[in-house]
Amino acid sequence: FASLFGGFYEFSAMFMAVMLVTGLIIAYKRNGYLKIPKTMEFAGVLIIAVMYLLTIFYGVDSGTSVSGAIKIVPAILFFMYWNNISNREKSIIWTQIPVTGTILTVAAIALYPFETTRELLFRAERLGGTFQYSNTYALFLLIGIIVLLYTEQWQWKEKIEIIVLTAGIIFTGSRGVAVLSVVIIGIHLIWKRNGKRFLLIGAAVLAAVIASVLVLGLDIGRLSKLTLDSSTLNGRFLYWQDAIPLLWKHPFGLGYMGYYFLQSQIQTGNYVTKFVHNDFLQTGLD
Repeated sequence: FASLFGGFYEFSAMFMAVMLVTGLIIAYKRNGYLKIPKTMEFAGVLIIAVMYLLTIFYGVDSGTSVSGAIKIVPAILFFMYWNNISNREKSIIWTQIPVTGTILTVAAIALYPFETTRELLFRAERLGGTFQYSNTYALFLLIGIIVLLYTEQWQWKEKIEIIVLTAGIIFTGSRGVAVLSVVIIGIHLIWKRNGKRFLLIGAAVLAAVIASVLVLGLDIGRLSKLTLDSSTLNGRFLYWQDAIPLLWKHPFGLGYMGYYFLQSQIQTGNYVTKFVHNDFLQTGLD
């Protein structure tokens, strides 16, 4: 699924839904039944899905509201699928996350010399992978690193994966995920008191920085500009400042992309953005 643009586009969300339905059919034939998740998380996703459906009738644009409803379907199906597979199968899925991140990152670097694929996998001199968005791709790579951190024994496979995933985060130039990575990895390594892993990850960071500057020419200089005066950070605060009163005025949401359509009417600064870069706010606005 990671190679399907992160499931962002409607066609990729529909393909993911088809794959998950297929998995549910297989699970049903094998078990003879399907278990319905009885968790607060699943209930929350169901409520969000129902609200997305309702926005079709009162949202700013009913057509885009339908798109939003389509994109939430895979989340429901995944909860269902996850609840109907064995622990062994779940373990296999977890271990495939760092594998997938490694393969996608290596492929992106290998395809960098070619202009067509470079434009697809890199944006503004930052690695975005098949997600085509650097911050989200970096977060996916970090999840792979977390999986590896909780792997007791590192063989050559795991060592290669941690190097590639760490380098990948550097190549994305994602400041937020970089800080999150330092905190998560640092706490884990201090807690586990594993100096060898610390040195390996540190060497991966150093190698990635050198490769970024001397070989790929990527924009990793932005990683050193993580300050409270950052225009990107202040831009986020401005989006949220404008979005919160809008959400207060429309507590049941505006439908998918509704915020974008009304943006020019409520913005207090000079910007154009489709999303507010805050999942909680964005979900509420949708």
